[in-house]
Amino acid sequence: MKRRYELDIIRTLAFLMIFLFHFNLMVQSFSIQTSFKLIVKTKSQTLGLIGVGLFLILSGYVLVNSFERSGKKLSTFYKKRFFSIFPLFYAAYFIVYLWFDIPSGHLLSKNMIWSVIGMDGFLSMRGVTTSYRVGEWYMGVILIYYLIFPLLYYAIKKAPLIFGVGLLVFYALFIPFYPFPFDQGCSVLVRLPEFVLGIYFAMYVKKVNALTACLGGVIFIALTFWEYPWCVMHGNLIATIGLFFGLYKLCSLIPAPKENTGRRFHPIAFVINTISKYSFAMYLFHHVIQQQMLQPHAGQELSFLKYAFYMVFGFVITFLIAVITQNGTDAIVKNLRKWFAEKFTKQPEEKDQTSINT
Repeated sequence: MKRRYELDIIRTLAFLMIFLFHFNLMVQSFSIQTSFKLIVKTKSQTLGLIGVGLFLILSGYVLVNSFERSGKKLSTFYKKRFFSIFPLFYAAYFIVYLWFDIPSGHLLSKNMIWSVIGMDGFLSMRGVTTSYRVGEWYMGVILIYYLIFPLLYYAIKKAPLIFGVGLLVFYALFIPFYPFPFDQGCSVLVRLPEFVLGIYFAMYVKKVNALTACLGGVIFIALTFWEYPWCVMHGNLIATIGLFFGLYKLCSLIPAPKENTGRRFHPIAFVINTISKYSFAMYLFHHVIQQQMLQPHAGQELSFLKYAFYMVFGFVITFLIAVITQNGTDAIVKNLRKWFAEKFTKQPEEKDQTSINT
């Protein structure tokens, strides 16, 4: 699938929002005092919630294209989804396991079964004892969405209006009477409308007109300075949708770099495409890096320069580890699949460059 430059821009912005939010959350959790903090919370939402919302919309969009390219064959679809997420997750988990567990003497545990199926971060937030290391709750949520995607796809295909209205009514009524003790922002049901919006967008929205984009931008800005008077997640959903439509239109106006422009290297486009490409790997590692950098300063005061240094240096280290891990994993998986195809099928392995971002 050819990469969409405007979607790469949105994916990059989404990751940066999450990275900055978690950095400041880590500063707060370690009781670190500093004279300067980036604004990561507005009147109605946080950068973390908005960033995850943008990722979920993009995921719904991507899965529609992946499902249709697979000929709507479930075995092909799920195989590609498995290879888009699990090899890299296992590699990241193994690195962190060697980093922390082996030196501390923590070896195998029966709780690792939740890590094998990628649900450890998701379940740990629901009181289940797991061997959670990387991926956070988002990993489990996106895996559940992967599993139910074909059902959502056909429901939307058959009755788009009825399904969409029904989901919004359910959402409006479910949030005020949310029955579970864990955070609403990590709930599969609460975050479902953002994922479904991505499906609708891929199936029915060809472009965003200027009026819709401006309205979305105005709504997002309004909810940035005005506290939404009802449920927080209602305000977050409205703000995320407004921001997505505004960003999509704005980013679509930015010409994608082309080889025939006469410039062989586009630095801004290179940065955006690179961060977007490695965003999932960076997501897996970023909170671990931030924790290791900030924990030694628990209860201390950081100057602005040290605060900025740890934030930027943490991003660079996260990026480097993500690049090495993803490229190494891709090479290993490619060779293993090639060997398996030649050994057992006697046919050349079909090229598959699918990732969680495509």
